[in-house]
Amino acid sequence: MSNASPDNLTPQSDKSNTVAHTPGPWVTDRTTVERKLAVRAADSQFAICTFEAFVKNHEANARLCAAAPDLFEALKGYMSQFGQALDAHGIAWSDAQIQADRAARSAIQRAGSEQ
Repeated sequence: MSNASPDNLTPQSDKSNTVAHTPGPWVTDRTTVERKLAVRAADSQFAICTFEAFVKNHEANARLCAAAPDLFEALKGYMSQFGQALDAHGIAWSDAQIQADRAARSAIQRAGSEQ
């Protein structure tokens, strides 16, 4: 166990409230083109992406894609509280918690956040 949160892992405030992606919620629906499943913003008729029916797990992949904005916001919210809660209660970070923190921050960064 680590004695404290590493400085580079201490939660930081989100530097921007704007998003570079299409805001959620996203939904899935069948396209007029045969055998495709589309992911689109709930308030739009235009597809963000489509999934071919012949691709294995296309429905599960489309649902995961449609959940992306919600998952992204949930992860950012969780990360903004996680380290603060451990530190506030004087709880040492375990190696597993440090690895999970790094993985979450990496995912957030890949998605385009500046956190």
